[in-house]
Amino acid sequence: MGLSIHYEGRIKDDTLVDQLTDEIQDICNRMKWKSTVIDIPQAEIRGIIFAPKMSELIQFCFHSDCRLVSPLLFFDKRFDLEKLLEDGLSYMCHTKTHYAGPDKHIAIIELMRYITEKYFSEFKMYDETRYWETKDKQKMLERFAINNAAMDAVAETLSTIKRIPGENPRSAVARIERILRDKFGGK
Repeated sequence: MGLSIHYEGRIKDDTLVDQLTDEIQDICNRMKWKSTVIDIPQAEIRGIIFAPKMSELIQFCFHSDCRLVSPLLFFDKRFDLEKLLEDGLSYMCHTKTHYAGPDKHIAIIELMRYITEKYFSEFKMYDETRYWETKDKQKMLERFAINNAAMDAVAETLSTIKRIPGENPRSAVARIERILRDKFGGK
């Protein structure tokens, strides 16, 4: 739970990856955001990942075919690198910005707008707050408020659930799911 952005795209030219990486690293240094340059020769991936405080990682890493790629999947040994690329599953990036708050969400979106206009030949973004599409700050704030209220309601409900001695984890999860479905409606 929490508001996220989902994005995919293609850099104009592979020769721009280093320039984009340097520019984002400079911005991160000025904003005091953590960043890490990525270079994975065996996967033909390079770029940068960074994170404003309280945000998940934002990824601007590229496969040698110039497509934006999520390098985090390549560190998980459960996934087959070739299959990920073949299926296209690694080409969609996701970042939860909710916990960073509305101001950082806007900063992230505006940075992405700037970077993609300057460096990308193709780019698609789905922003769960709709700020990317509309630039409507009020509607974005409403989405944050609605999401916060829902999360608070779930947290309040979870806080009332008592542990049953001897209950195994599977039955505890099933019981919690039942309680949440009953409270909030759902299948």
